[in-house]
Amino acid sequence: MKMKKFTAATISEAYIKVKAELGEDALILQTRNLPASLIPFYNGDKVEVTAAIDEDNQISPAPIPQMPVNIQGNNREFLARLKTINSTDNENDEKQTAFQQDQFQIHIPNSKTPLPPQMQAADSMPPITKIPTPSSSLTPVPAVAAAPPPLPVPASVAPVVPVASSATETIKYEEPPLHIMKIRDDLSDMKKLLTEILATGESKASGGYAGPWAILYKRLVDSEIRDDFAKDLLDKLKKSTPNLGKHITKEFFRELTESFPVSACESAKIQFFVGPTGAGKTTTIAKLAAYFSLEKKKKCSLITTDTYRISAIDQLRAYSEIIGIDLQAVYSPDAIKDVIKNCKYSDVILVDSAGRSQKNREHMDELAAFMQELNPDCVHLVLSAATKESDLIAIANKYKKIGVSRMLFTKLDETLKLGNIFNVVQTVGIPVSYFTIGQSVPDDIETAQSAAFVRKLLEGSSI
Repeated sequence: MKMKKFTAATISEAYIKVKAELGEDALILQTRNLPASLIPFYNGDKVEVTAAIDEDNQISPAPIPQMPVNIQGNNREFLARLKTINSTDNENDEKQTAFQQDQFQIHIPNSKTPLPPQMQAADSMPPITKIPTPSSSLTPVPAVAAAPPPLPVPASVAPVVPVASSATETIKYEEPPLHIMKIRDDLSDMKKLLTEILATGESKASGGYAGPWAILYKRLVDSEIRDDFAKDLLDKLKKSTPNLGKHITKEFFRELTESFPVSACESAKIQFFVGPTGAGKTTTIAKLAAYFSLEKKKKCSLITTDTYRISAIDQLRAYSEIIGIDLQAVYSPDAIKDVIKNCKYSDVILVDSAGRSQKNREHMDELAAFMQELNPDCVHLVLSAATKESDLIAIANKYKKIGVSRMLFTKLDETLKLGNIFNVVQTVGIPVSYFTIGQSVPDDIETAQSAAFVRKLLEGSSI
């Protein structure tokens, strides 16, 4: 099957080109209007017709009388083709006449109509001086009764065979110019950017920011950092370095890192660990005892004031025996000073406490009494990262009143987002000392580092 595309100013002119090129058996596959901006080297054509012809089954058309035709004003001649209608087949004659009248608005009378006297006498037809357009009124042209013999063509005038112009040539795919490819790539990048910004809704995704600032805002929000903290951080970054350019991600990471204070206070001798029940204080102390003894090669002692929980002392004693360090229990604040004297040769003294609810005033007062007698160098508030943000802030504010100097977060392996930790630190203003990420002793504990935490924090972002 042969398939070609034709363009012309009107549909009728395009159909004429189809019939002239492919014959009467051509099939019209598609017609469409062409915007001028989409046509290379625009030549005035406004419509495009796609046609096809089955070359294997194509029937050769009947001989068509040819005659020279002159188009006034163009100095061109072409051969007009007229199909002879079989005078004996009246039914086909009427159908063909109706088709031509409908498609091309050319009125061909019945083949039985007698020729006018001037056509019967002349041995050649006068040239057609104008081709009527579909919109103009056409004068019916009488048809001949029978197929006349081919008209003689002067030797000086050669028959003009229609040649397909560049507009009717078979369209082949060509690689677009470089500037078109660049525009296409830019549009693709813009589409990706808009998709990222609008992924969770326009207002939430942008936060009032535009361009790369909106993407940075979305990263913070996806990590569950509070909206006011995210905006404060970005506004601070915009004021300090308004024209970041390609370094925006690096500066963003730096600003976020500086906003998260850390301090392990490893040089402190007496370290007290407090917090609510179930936060993991005892296991954390065992990990730190192994860290100081085995890695730092320091002499370490353990003291526990948790005499309320069943098997609490036994649990810590089991760890102390494995590590090879001393363990002592204290049952009242009055006895704690004597116990500290027994540890005078130790480099580090780790003191465990019973879990206390921040809502129980009596328990909080008892804890404050222990702290007053102990006089620790560093007090770690042990909190679970799996606790919701509002509870973390409430607990931290209560314990801050009794002299907490560090926050230690456990169970980071049990939560997907770390934005609550960042929000608590920003709200309370207490630096972080350690993180624990599992139950294994002594492996699953690490000293808090701002850059490492920020990387884990941003892993929760969808960008």
